Amino acid sequence: MHVVSNDNGWIAALNGNPNIHIYRDVTELLDLISKRQEMHDNIVRFIKNMSDDIDSRTNDWLMDYEWISIIDEIEPCIESQDIDNVDIEEINLHLEGIEYIDCESKHAEAVCSGIARITIEFTYLDHSCETYDKEDHVWYNTKSGDGKAYVTVPIYVLLKIDLPECEADECCIASCEFDDFKSNQVKITDYELNENDDYDPFEAAWDYADNQVEEQLLENSDK
Repeated sequence: MHVVSNDNGWIAALNGNPNIHIYRDVTELLDLISKRQEMHDNIVRFIKNMSDDIDSRTNDWLMDYEWISIIDEIEPCIESQDIDNVDIEEINLHLEGIEYIDCESKHAEAVCSGIARITIEFTYLDHSCETYDKEDHVWYNTKSGDGKAYVTVPIYVLLKIDLPECEADECCIASCEFDDFKSNQVKITDYELNENDDYDPFEAAWDYADNQVEEQLLENSDK
């Protein structure tokens, strides 16, 4: 809170409260507002100039996401085996606003939001027509193939900005903190499934058994 008063009683009552700033003359407050507005405009200009850098940081963050969980939600019978490629087609961010400016500690925070459009290439298993053979202990009629999914992802990022110590210096981005999105926030706009004919149920059964043994050995070694 900013209070303008030349009354000694008011000043004595409010003095010492860290959340209240007292000014004896309104011109002091107007100067502060002018400086904050100038700093606000400089930060907005800085963020626009840094859009490529922010997009690059966003791209890196998206590339680290575990996209297998998204592919598994295409259809109940589709199981993703591996992600072959992730292509960030487009990142469209805009500045929502400057949340915080502290001219004393030379720190500011801003929020950007938007949408990313992504293409994911993957391999999959289709369990819709499979049957289990109790004698051979394998699943038959399991289909496999390559797929491609087109998804959109909401982006929310908090920019922490270091303000310049003097007029000759420039702002710089201290960090970008992204809000983790939930799988139900990802929209699958379209997908393609291309079935292969070389799926071997016996080989798949052995691969599964090998993976189970390997996971058990890793778990025992950790203990």
